[in-house]
Amino acid sequence: MLFPTVQPSQVRGTIVGQNERKDILVLGEKERGDGHTVTNCNMQAVSERLFSRKEVSQHCEPHSCWVVVNNTVYDLTEFIYKHPAGEDMILEHAGLDCTSVFQDVGHSKNARNLLAKYKIGLLTEEERTSTVQT
Repeated sequence: MLFPTVQPSQVRGTIVGQNERKDILVLGEKERGDGHTVTNCNMQAVSERLFSRKEVSQHCEPHSCWVVVNNTVYDLTEFIYKHPAGEDMILEHAGLDCTSVFQDVGHSKNARNLLAKYKIGLLTEEERTSTVQT
């Protein structure tokens, strides 16, 4: 399942529940003229599934292969045999945070865009690294 990209300026609050995060998006605002802002009542919630590192680590086989890159969890099961460097490269890092490996290889913008297709969620807040590499 893919989730729409959320612009930081649109997020006005976050609701965190068990294994999911919902960002409340403001679709429109208007100044009333008296110093107050009226927020459009048409808000939508975007849910993202949250995973622990332990849960990710359980997906380290060809039939279920997840990785973490920049605090985002990807299910690469369908991509393993399509990887240009071969399946061993992905399987070696299956179930792990491979942010530094992904960055060090110098993947192209196209590769980064392709990775987004396999996004299934985020690491839980408490297990995220504070430095995200770009």
